[in-house]
Amino acid sequence: MGLLSLGRKMLAGAAVLGGKALKTAGALGTKISSGLLDAAHMVEGSALGGLVQSIPGYDMAKGAIRLGGRVAGFSERLGEALQQPTLQAGLDKLGPLMSDAQAVYDRSKTATTNEGFIRSELEKT
Repeated sequence: MGLLSLGRKMLAGAAVLGGKALKTAGALGTKISSGLLDAAHMVEGSALGGLVQSIPGYDMAKGAIRLGGRVAGFSERLGEALQQPTLQAGLDKLGPLMSDAQAVYDRSKTATTNEGFIRSELEKT
């Protein structure tokens, strides 16, 4: 076995392990985000809903939870791509991820202010 072949196998193994870690962390983050949003919706639907929604920063906090869920979902998808058995399969999974990342980057470049960009990302559902 040549040195190059050994290096490739080591890199592939590291990518798979990293992919598993990313996928697991992303799945956990998605579950946490979903659980928090479900709890928020339940409280909003209760008799205290109006009071809770009138708390300053409540909508921003919900937006941060949604944004965290989006980041967790991205991590999970990246982990899946790294675990693919072939390079081509991994690249096929990475294509849509790169498009999503490019869309966020493009939105950041067209925003008039950094604060406006962050606020708009937090308001996305």
